[in-house]
Amino acid sequence: MQESADAAGVEAHIRGYIEHWNAKDTASVWANFYRLDPSSRLKSKADLQAIFDGLVAEGYDHTDLGGVETSRLGPDHYLARIRFTRFRTDGSVMAPGERGCDYQVRRFPDGWRITGVLATD
Repeated sequence: MQESADAAGVEAHIRGYIEHWNAKDTASVWANFYRLDPSSRLKSKADLQAIFDGLVAEGYDHTDLGGVETSRLGPDHYLARIRFTRFRTDGSVMAPGERGCDYQVRRFPDGWRITGVLATD
């Protein structure tokens, strides 16, 4: 039963992440959803802001989450595979349309955190 509760917690964390991303609150995204491995290409809140600013420059408005699948990798360690679509302010879909991303998610004393972005298609 703990595994299903953990999977639900991971899914809720990812859904909250997308909600805060859509609110364009990168400070909250950085503080409350990430605790990245040192090998990650994202090293700081400024790196995250630069990615977000690039999307906005392309007309980004929001992300629709198509789904979250979780797989247990070990105690307090999950893979969250998401499907999502980004939209522009004019309502059009940003290329390439629906895409996927795999996040490594771990539980810490203060909650679930994304510790790595493993793959994006």
